[in-house]
Amino acid sequence: MVKASAVLHGLSGTFVALSGLQVAVGVHFVDPLMRPIPWALIASGVALIALASRVYRARRWAGAAGVAGAAAAVLVTGAWGAYSLANGMLSLVVLLAFPLSCLSAVAALLALAPIARAAAARARLADEGIDLGL
Repeated sequence: MVKASAVLHGLSGTFVALSGLQVAVGVHFVDPLMRPIPWALIASGVALIALASRVYRARRWAGAAGVAGAAAAVLVTGAWGAYSLANGMLSLVVLLAFPLSCLSAVAALLALAPIARAAAARARLADEGIDLGL
């Protein structure tokens, strides 16, 4: 489940970043408060991709951060998707980012226990003097 969670985090981050890139390239906001939105989407997508690599390595802190990051991605993509659809911008990338973020959040919750087991096994190995650098 840890690997599936990492893959879903990476896919979700990719689509969130791509939706931000699509908005940055194709939309000009008149309201100055809306201008940071595409850059925030890109930054959060890149952060999810970086987090996916740590979830893949089953780091204990990455499990909790993965849940928080995926939940934030659900909120961000849901809000942006609703706003963009309400204003007549239909984007397949945004429509794919939201369900992938939802799946990523569920997978992150399901991966917490296996990540904790892997971290405990890593700690037991380190106590025995076998530090594999994992």
